[in-house]
Amino acid sequence: MGLLDSIKDHIMIGGPNAIAGWGSLVLFTISGGVLGGRIIADVKIFIPILVAAAITGNGIYALNAYYDVETDKLNKPGRPLPSGRMTPQHALKYSQGLMALGLFISLVASIVTGKYLMLVLWTMFTLLGIAYSMPPLKLKSRHILGNLCFAAFTTITMFIPSLWGTPLLMQMVLYKTFFGTLMVTAIIVMKDFADYDGDKATGSITLPVKIGKKKSAVFAMVVMAIVVIIRINMFPPANTLELIKGVAPMALYIASFGVYIVLEYIGPRTLSYPYAEVQYYFIALWGAYSFLKMPLGLNLITWVEEWDYIIAFSIYAVLAFTTIYLAKKGTLGPKWRPFQNR
Repeated sequence: MGLLDSIKDHIMIGGPNAIAGWGSLVLFTISGGVLGGRIIADVKIFIPILVAAAITGNGIYALNAYYDVETDKLNKPGRPLPSGRMTPQHALKYSQGLMALGLFISLVASIVTGKYLMLVLWTMFTLLGIAYSMPPLKLKSRHILGNLCFAAFTTITMFIPSLWGTPLLMQMVLYKTFFGTLMVTAIIVMKDFADYDGDKATGSITLPVKIGKKKSAVFAMVVMAIVVIIRINMFPPANTLELIKGVAPMALYIASFGVYIVLEYIGPRTLSYPYAEVQYYFIALWGAYSFLKMPLGLNLITWVEEWDYIIAFSIYAVLAFTTIYLAKKGTLGPKWRPFQNR
């Protein structure tokens, strides 16, 4: 294996989810975290956060890869460890080194900026990542605790850039943190759908393994519906149009899980598995778009801004239908062939 391939494996050890996580961190940082409404321009704040996040995040993903190597042999055989391109011992040392370096950078940034709460949050960020993957806790294998841990991990990521906001907005931080945690707890269920076979075979008791995929999808739908109801009661919309626009994104999320349940009832995993990936990445992109649109105030074409949720529904419907159709015909490619007989 050449040098470039080795570098790629070290960067991509966490797969596309790691890259998506780094991208989200960039988004959260430049938009001021959960406070939003401004762009952080001070490089002594911006750069350390991004560098520490990339380093710590990749260290956590490497740790997860180390402890999940047997599961990944079934779920993701092309990853560096299950494929044999990287040894578990190397991945563990790589993980430990990156997490230690990430904490050191956060310490230096805290001293330079005088925001020592950053070091506290970064320590929590790192410890949650360890607790998620590493025995004896290994919360990812403890059904709902894994979802809550991942949600807390994500919420801290969103909160760290808000350290440079005004204390008067702390109530808004707590509000967004609460609802953000609930939403991530529900949405992250879909990440476990694709790993169901490997998790079950290796004894990783995720929520879908514990209660079943259909019940897990129903759980996610109920939690998101509760969030919608609470938000509507706390912040009543001015008119019907405002209600529709406010509920539409949540409705999209809930509907996507409903489609998954239908696919689980009517077809083999050749349908539900590829759909789950479309579901996961579409919702991630829609969430990123929503975060960009609100705090950064993107200058969109008026009709796009007014009807973006209709456009989102349409794109989602086309992607979902196309994926299901190709999966049914068996023409999605070699990636999906292991699921033909499951």
